[in-house]
Amino acid sequence: MALTLHLHRSSAVRSAPAPSPVLPPRFGVRTATVRMQVVPFWKVLNLAASADASGPGGLHLVGSGETDFVCGRCQRLLASHLDGADLVNRALMCPACHHWNRVPRA
Repeated sequence: MALTLHLHRSSAVRSAPAPSPVLPPRFGVRTATVRMQVVPFWKVLNLAASADASGPGGLHLVGSGETDFVCGRCQRLLASHLDGADLVNRALMCPACHHWNRVPRA
């Protein structure tokens, strides 16, 4: 009596990144989009880091400026209607790809 064992390799399925939240456009205000710089975690230790994207639509911050900030890796919207000065010395973790981002240096 022979015992046969069949093993099947399961293929890992990568899920698509979470869609960017869509905020209603404010009348008469055009926003520029800035792609943030992806940084390793050890560089985040010296910055004010935020992994909590509990704002409206899953955003870290929403303000009244003229610039939107997107993840440098997956292009997901992280902060909306801000000025660059609002994010100085801050790092934001993308809830979709889990990479740390900061405002690029000029």
